[in-house]
Amino acid sequence: MLDKTLIAERELGVFAQKLIIYKYKVYSATTILLLILSITTLVLSVFEVLEYFNLIIFVAIFALPFTVALIMVKIFGKSLMLFDNMVLARGSKIDNRRIHATFALSYTIPIVAAYLVNPLPYWPIYAWYIALLFSNLMVTIFYEQYINSLLPQLKIRIYFTLTLVSLLLTPILAYSIIAFPRRAGIVGIILYMVASIISSIQEIYRAEKML
Repeated sequence: MLDKTLIAERELGVFAQKLIIYKYKVYSATTILLLILSITTLVLSVFEVLEYFNLIIFVAIFALPFTVALIMVKIFGKSLMLFDNMVLARGSKIDNRRIHATFALSYTIPIVAAYLVNPLPYWPIYAWYIALLFSNLMVTIFYEQYINSLLPQLKIRIYFTLTLVSLLLTPILAYSIIAFPRRAGIVGIILYMVASIISSIQEIYRAEKML
């Protein structure tokens, strides 16, 4: 009887750990999706109303996504704390300053660098797509691999998937730049939204499958 009780408690503990990982994956997927939807909606509005794009507008647009990210951290605060404790129990510790620095630099350096040059016609209206491709690649390398190394069973791949799908869709953007450059920005928005939806659904599916 005691053995059965211990086995049941162990199974419950394993399930609790899976549930924490599940919630972290859902947090990652829903945050990405909400961020991309807010970005693309605002960028689309700018294109339709102003018919041009510049760095000042781009920075202003990113104020809403950052606000959304803060709200999501607040909503999932308890889940994130449980995740931190789970990693700590495994003998590791999440370096939050490293994570914050990674996201700040990843979504600053490529974007600023992209808008310091103007190599192609109408470059400012679609440069953000290329910049975000590099941004997501940096997050994949310096955040996703780092967080997965702390907890191997986590296996988060949303930024990797987002980067890969965005890259695979780049030829469509390249064609639009050649064929109708003034509408390349709109094409980029559609492609990036498709990439974000695919990556978010894939991450949620993998989380559900894990349970």
